[in-house]
Amino acid sequence: MTTETAASRWSALSQYHSRYLRTAIDCSQLTIPSLIPESDMYEGSSGMSDNQLPSLYQGSGARNLNGLSAKLLLALYPPSQPFFRLVIHEGKMESYMQDQLRAGRQEEEVKSRMDMALASVERDILKKLDELQARPALFELIKHLICGGNGLIYVGEDGIRMYSLRSF
Repeated sequence: MTTETAASRWSALSQYHSRYLRTAIDCSQLTIPSLIPESDMYEGSSGMSDNQLPSLYQGSGARNLNGLSAKLLLALYPPSQPFFRLVIHEGKMESYMQDQLRAGRQEEEVKSRMDMALASVERDILKKLDELQARPALFELIKHLICGGNGLIYVGEDGIRMYSLRSF
């Protein structure tokens, strides 16, 4: 049994993702060159930067990319309201209501308690997303999706990280 490292597997499969990466780099050079740079090498042995970013003579591409990303982020993840709603499946709710009515509880009381409990869970989820600082990672992900067409987001216990096309 041979063991293969992640780096060797990555380099072996580079031919499959290189065409997508090239397209993303070209699109990034027209909008925000630092979003997906030509290479990951930032400083060479001489101390000079090996990764010279192109100088754009107008900022319309960057302004449009940032504006569209901000609008999409506000539409998908609004800051003042939940972007999802928790509900109970109709069939499950009916069987639960029958059990509660047999126990002598009022239907309106049961529904209001369920709605309050689900709203509390929604608030807890939004609070956890705010603790993980999801908004900056999602903004960066949306920029990568618009410009490069791909991005990876990892939700861990301690935070949310975004990886560009070059990293996966």
